[in-house]
Amino acid sequence: QPIEWARSLQEPHAKLQGVWSNADSGKNRERLLRELPENGRLALRECGGVGARAFLQPRQPGDPLQPDDHFEVNLMCRLRVPVCPAGSTCQHRRQDGTLCGVPLDPHGFHAKSCECGSSRTARHDRLRDRHAAMHKDITGHAAPIEQRVPGWDRRHPRTGVPQEAKLDIQTHDPSTGRPILIDWAVTCVHSTYAPRRHARSGRDGLAAAQMVDDKRDSYPPREGFDLVPMVFETGGRPSDEAVSFVRSYGASLEDDERSELLSRIWRDISRTLQQGNAEMILSALGR
Repeated sequence: QPIEWARSLQEPHAKLQGVWSNADSGKNRERLLRELPENGRLALRECGGVGARAFLQPRQPGDPLQPDDHFEVNLMCRLRVPVCPAGSTCQHRRQDGTLCGVPLDPHGFHAKSCECGSSRTARHDRLRDRHAAMHKDITGHAAPIEQRVPGWDRRHPRTGVPQEAKLDIQTHDPSTGRPILIDWAVTCVHSTYAPRRHARSGRDGLAAAQMVDDKRDSYPPREGFDLVPMVFETGGRPSDEAVSFVRSYGASLEDDERSELLSRIWRDISRTLQQGNAEMILSALGR
């Protein structure tokens, strides 16, 4: 609304600074998205969203530890400072002992998505395990991991090899009490397929939304269970489904208590995710 300057001099107007700051920030973001090259737009979008920057907040009791070298790598990624030297190649090892050997891009897109070695699986498993423990602690519901669901067994769409369906966590919804199956995934916004990469550079959260669709295709609705896809982009942006589920915690708490609880959850997820990213980058560099 137009500013009534005379009235503003007579009495204070609360929260206008926040309104103007948010508007200014939004304008700056629009300008950046117009001016940045494609990889820059991808990085800016994947680092946004609820909780993505929570790893930058001061550590509170119970938060995951973040070693100095990990934090430095994560901060460099967020500031778009190159983390992989020119000419370096991926040092992740396959099961047969051979090196991946793919040339590393300066900003670590390949390093954070490489399927060779164990660091990608370790990142996923750490997120799953911390969430299971946190869910049990907050709700009191048991949250066993790696649960077999024979009704979702299928054949691999390309190879035809039979695949057993194992979902990350089986538990109950914190607000409704319904049985749920939670499945975690971390996806990278970057893609070697140019049309997909271009589409993701033009829309917030598209990579996460595509991964959610993949999970729903793999695990269609079945009676008795709701699927909760906990999908995050490597920069920290959560899928809409992940945001909704995290916000279902503490529904019965007072506003201040619930706000503190949700802040703790986002810090935990963000720190755990970024620690896994840093380990993938460092191991790709052979450190």
